[in-house]
Amino acid sequence: MRISKKNCGKKRTVGLFGAVWALLFLGCFFLDFNVFAKEHERYTSVSVEFKDADTGEIFQAYTHPWQRVGKKYTYYMEDVIWQEGKGTYMYDENHLGTVSEIAALSEKAEDNRIVLYYKLYGIKENEYAVNITYKDAATEEIISTEVRVIDRLHWNYYAVDMEYCITGSDGRTYLYDAENSKNVPAVKIEKNALRNQIVLYYHEGGIAEGEAIVEVYYREGGGLWEKSFISGLTVGEEYYCWDTEVLYRLKRRKYENYDCHLEKEDCSLEIQALSENGKENRVEIQVKMLPPLTGVPPWYETGLYLIRYVDEDTGNILMDKIGGTSLDKIFHYCPTQIFYSENGKKYYFDNTKAENILDIDGRDHYQVYDEERREPVSKCRGEIKAYYRPVRKDSEAADVCVNYLDADTGQPIKTETIPNAAVGSAYSHTPKKTFAFNGILYTFDRKNAGNHLTLQTVSGHPDIDQADAYYTGKSLKKFLKTPKIKKLFRKGGKSAKLKLGKIQGVSGYQAVYAYNKKFKSAKKLSSKKPDITLKKLKKGKPCYVKVRAYIQTDEGKIYGAFGRKKKLK
Repeated sequence: MRISKKNCGKKRTVGLFGAVWALLFLGCFFLDFNVFAKEHERYTSVSVEFKDADTGEIFQAYTHPWQRVGKKYTYYMEDVIWQEGKGTYMYDENHLGTVSEIAALSEKAEDNRIVLYYKLYGIKENEYAVNITYKDAATEEIISTEVRVIDRLHWNYYAVDMEYCITGSDGRTYLYDAENSKNVPAVKIEKNALRNQIVLYYHEGGIAEGEAIVEVYYREGGGLWEKSFISGLTVGEEYYCWDTEVLYRLKRRKYENYDCHLEKEDCSLEIQALSENGKENRVEIQVKMLPPLTGVPPWYETGLYLIRYVDEDTGNILMDKIGGTSLDKIFHYCPTQIFYSENGKKYYFDNTKAENILDIDGRDHYQVYDEERREPVSKCRGEIKAYYRPVRKDSEAADVCVNYLDADTGQPIKTETIPNAAVGSAYSHTPKKTFAFNGILYTFDRKNAGNHLTLQTVSGHPDIDQADAYYTGKSLKKFLKTPKIKKLFRKGGKSAKLKLGKIQGVSGYQAVYAYNKKFKSAKKLSSKKPDITLKKLKKGKPCYVKVRAYIQTDEGKIYGAFGRKKKLK
């Protein structure tokens, strides 16, 4: 079969045309791949390591993916981590190796490391630990240390039942320095044992032969409030602890703001014959404290507040728990970043949510009487509220947070939430060209390299799905100056010509005119040019005119101030 030259030419043309289209398709594919790669480089991950402060062993670790490159990253650590078979880890906030914040995340994931040091205590979840340090009063050297485990608290307060005479690791004996102002014999108990520090000062020496020591216990209810020692007594003597002596000792210890009353029927104040063994010379003093008529008693310095976890989608309460804080300061709550509800559903803390309430003022409190505990309880007004967002599935609706940033300072101007972006799909944000905020006119900076308007994949996590748009700001006062009326004259009987001084940068001018000085029932007329023609005026009747400039933004017109009114005869 013979093929004509004409048909052969046509086939060559078609083949050449197809090759050109194939090259164009491959070019577009590689271009899209490069754009995707460049976009993907904007995300990184953070490795979080939990280390044993004594051994340096990593006892827990995980990776926090999909974090924005260049952004500040702060990890809100948990004070206490309990591990089955090991015990309870307490966060060591004073450890020099702790890294809980990264100023700007690097593109290299290996550079983004959060390292948190914890100290291990062999206690259960419902137990507390107190660290006791014995120091030499003369040299400040540590004689010895001790960790006491307690499972029951009395008013969140623990007083140590210390020994009067102790022996150091070097074999020397020390006596308790009861008059030392540095002594911390009692603390308010926190879950983190590293904050439960009791310090006791001793001076070198021993108990003389024939000398008796009396141990005095001050109690209120069933708990130990304070322990004291009376020395310089003689073995075999009779001893009686007088009421005045007891009250004096109590008032010495910051109790002068309220009255102390002895419950004499429950006290054991008398010793017939002092023993060499100080443990046998024991005085029990039951005291009832009467708080002031107004305010919260100074001995109750802990306020209770409510922590509420809320589902952002439904508004349902996921969990409520009670916390405690000092009544003399503002408390900031650090929420858990990942939270699991009772049904096992995973939630992320939404730190972009404006409704989050993480600060509470402990000084704003009130007092109620707890009938069950039979004691007064101080409570802070308000509550801690943390909003959590459930992990989204593919194609489910999610919000994208758009950050409006100042191109000069990098500081955020405002944020906007764009709803109904689909998880698993791409998102592209169309920025506003101009907007006004707090007297500043902001214009979108198209050439700014920090603009990040496209999300390759919407994850459904509010910390990840964020777009950045940079704007250059200028004061509105520089633009919206009051225009000057250069000429105002009638042009015929029912029209007038208004000529204004031109103002650079404004979008237009507005003239307002009426037949009275108070501009009742006034008419408005706008023009992009500084020349305005007033029409349908009443013939022969005086008219009053005032003008102002305006700027057109994506959010509407922004007007300046009116100038002085001018009379048109």
